[in-house]
Amino acid sequence: MSILSEHIADRCVFFIGATKNKKCKAGVSYPRNNRVFPCLKSNKIYCKKQRFPTDEEIKKEIADCELYVDHMREK
Repeated sequence: MSILSEHIADRCVFFIGATKNKKCKAGVSYPRNNRVFPCLKSNKIYCKKQRFPTDEEIKKEIADCELYVDHMREK
């Protein structure tokens, strides 16, 4: 498994980053005083709405990243 696929597999599909967002796509509030998020499988914290990507979703996200990088190289 590549580093990119490990990173994608570790992140809940609803996670959109907590820097500018107060909630994930599923509507769960991010913790403000605690920087440990249930959104990462490696943190081993349960959230009732967490869902991690399937192998197919991981492959699609990697393919999308590769297309984006190829597009940027062409410019």
